[in-house]
Amino acid sequence: MLKQLAGERIHNAEALELYAIDRALVSALVARLNRRLAPSVSVADREFYISLGAENLSGRVVRLQRGG
Repeated sequence: MLKQLAGERIHNAEALELYAIDRALVSALVARLNRRLAPSVSVADREFYISLGAENLSGRVVRLQRGG
């Protein structure tokens, strides 16, 4: 995504912050998605926590650095 944004004209680009969520967390969440899902979500110290009923998932949140 950062490569796609490189060279683009973006209004107020210096204020833009992009974050990446741990891929393993996203994969685990996708595997459990259904229409009746009622997750509880929180973020603390760049760690993303998701509760799905009795199951808990977590993963890191990383701020992406834009080049030049």
